[in-house]
Amino acid sequence: AEAAVGAASVKFQGVLDGQGHTIDNILIPDRVTWSKAPTATTLGTIDTSKSYSYGGLVGRLGENGVIKNLNIGAGSKFEFYGTSGAFVGSHDGLVENCRNYADVKGYSCWIGGISGMVNKGGRIINCYNAGNITSGYANVGGIAGVSNGIIENCANTGDIAATALCTNYSNQRQRAGGISGGGNGHTLKNCVNY
Repeated sequence: AEAAVGAASVKFQGVLDGQGHTIDNILIPDRVTWSKAPTATTLGTIDTSKSYSYGGLVGRLGENGVIKNLNIGAGSKFEFYGTSGAFVGSHDGLVENCRNYADVKGYSCWIGGISGMVNKGGRIINCYNAGNITSGYANVGGIAGVSNGIIENCANTGDIAATALCTNYSNQRQRAGGISGGGNGHTLKNCVNY
């Protein structure tokens, strides 16, 4: 059966060519719903049944999908639940020649400066992250939260952290990396983390 347009399983299969332009001041709201809101001194509790993963400029990028030649400015604000990145939440396609300058925060796992999750067959080539990337649980990286594909000729200068952001995962922080926060059978080639 074919998925309905707007369903979480629908993947972008087109080509998004930014031609070197920068998109700034992006705000993607309403990805996280609190059952108990945080205060200045206490962590909040997330209602996981009402929070959404696969966030980014594109939520899911299909095997024929391409995002290239695009920058995201530092004035953007990304706050996600899980499986999210500035450009794409989860992908099987190609992200090439893209730069992220915005901070990305994810309360759960698989959070990246470029992509939250690179699936087998997915590729990130010639990309750069300068934003600070933070996960409240696990698998956080400057380029990808987790990669099972290829990351090549990429660099990260942003700070990467797995730190307590909510009560749901306050004792489970792990797997942070400058390029990728983890992976299985993936390839990292000519990458540098500052």
